[in-house]
Amino acid sequence: MVVNSCEPCVGCNPDQFARGVDTYRQAVLHILCDILAASGGGGGGGGVLFYDYEVLVDPITGVPVLVRSAYNSSTGAIIGITAFNLDGTAYVGAIADLQTNKGAVAPSVGNSTAIALGIAGVFTGAWELNPEEDVLLAVRTDQNGSIALQFSPDGINIDSTITYPVTANITEVHRLVKGYRYFRAVFTNNSGVAQTFLRLSISYGQFGPLTSSLNSNTSIQADAIVIRDPYSGIEAAQGNVRGITTISKFGRNSDIDTGSLPEDVWEGGGLYTGQPIGTTEVVQAFSSSALDTAAGTGARTIRIYGLRSTTSVVESSEDIILSGVTPVASLLTWYRIYRMQVLTAGTLASNQGVITVRHTPTIANVFISSAIDRNQSSVAAFTLPVGVTGYIQRISIGMARNGGESSGTSTASLRVREVGSVYQARRVYEINTPSNVVSIYATPLKVLEGSDIIIRIDRVSDNNTIMTAEFEMIMIQN
Repeated sequence: MVVNSCEPCVGCNPDQFARGVDTYRQAVLHILCDILAASGGGGGGGGVLFYDYEVLVDPITGVPVLVRSAYNSSTGAIIGITAFNLDGTAYVGAIADLQTNKGAVAPSVGNSTAIALGIAGVFTGAWELNPEEDVLLAVRTDQNGSIALQFSPDGINIDSTITYPVTANITEVHRLVKGYRYFRAVFTNNSGVAQTFLRLSISYGQFGPLTSSLNSNTSIQADAIVIRDPYSGIEAAQGNVRGITTISKFGRNSDIDTGSLPEDVWEGGGLYTGQPIGTTEVVQAFSSSALDTAAGTGARTIRIYGLRSTTSVVESSEDIILSGVTPVASLLTWYRIYRMQVLTAGTLASNQGVITVRHTPTIANVFISSAIDRNQSSVAAFTLPVGVTGYIQRISIGMARNGGESSGTSTASLRVREVGSVYQARRVYEINTPSNVVSIYATPLKVLEGSDIIIRIDRVSDNNTIMTAEFEMIMIQN
């Protein structure tokens, strides 16, 4: 990299040196501008001489060296070549041995490691200073964690920190512009489980932008240049973007009367009982039909989905083999169950009774009451895991009458209960049969981590009213 100058260094604007100069080289040139002037670097006999300045690297120390070549402005002949160290003193090595830094890769010794960390273990790298412009990170481990990349002007004070989450068994790769600054990496094992391996590699050099194939699974923190929309519902639903997930929750309440209000949109009727505060218990599942059993003609095996505790960061699931009307306890304890599916069934191919999933011993905490022959729960309720923020993009609410009447009205509300708070009506909807209310939000409704969501029916004009509801939400890792 060469910077041309035909102006004296004395009093020059450092921006003159910014033409095509890499970041750390700009800094070197700016610092040495006055040094060169003081050592006779300017002038040139009223334009008789002009100078080229080039930053090269000492092949042994790796320290940048500024090389100045003086030319005759008329003939182009080289008058002299001088090299300077960072402190302004003359470079005493062989100028011919100096090397260009372009394309060089220097592995880090103090910030790379292959030593697995225990529970809550932390690896803190050593402060390193070198002339390389970029830093390249690659890390992989078998437990979730986080990597903090820290930058300092002096190896003491931390001016900036960039932190990335690391997902178990997925290689996290990042490229950052370091400049001529101190750098170190800090990895924290925050999974609650000891690692069996950790491969953290740091390299210095000049690296081009990272790229990713169109069909790859790309994290929202990835540096890759992609031409698809990472926030597209299709991309998120396909699981192509790590850190973004989607949820579609739907429910049905088949019989609401004017005297039973308010009720929520779920098949159990009345207010939903599946969002108790702070309770974690074993759950039990059973059917109202003896045919729903391990060797029966109805449903045999179900799968439940939900959150194990108030601090769960991901959805969990468990399979339960039914035993007809006899409750079967889960192996795991649960905080929330918000979905149930029938996995296997006998010759009738569906659940022949109402399937109930509830806490035990607190059996009043009923999460699921699935209607006959559905093979799927229908609950318009959800609880966000910790570590994500939800954005509700679409809500649909429908109304019908059991007797087939064409007239009727109702009032429904989308309610959100944040952690430690109460249910708040974020949106209120008025419905008239036979039409539905469909709301698509250009600016999605934001829901914080750990919040409970429910669709509530506040008013119906007539008895025997059927209400359905659905909401679609995208969740983005914090």
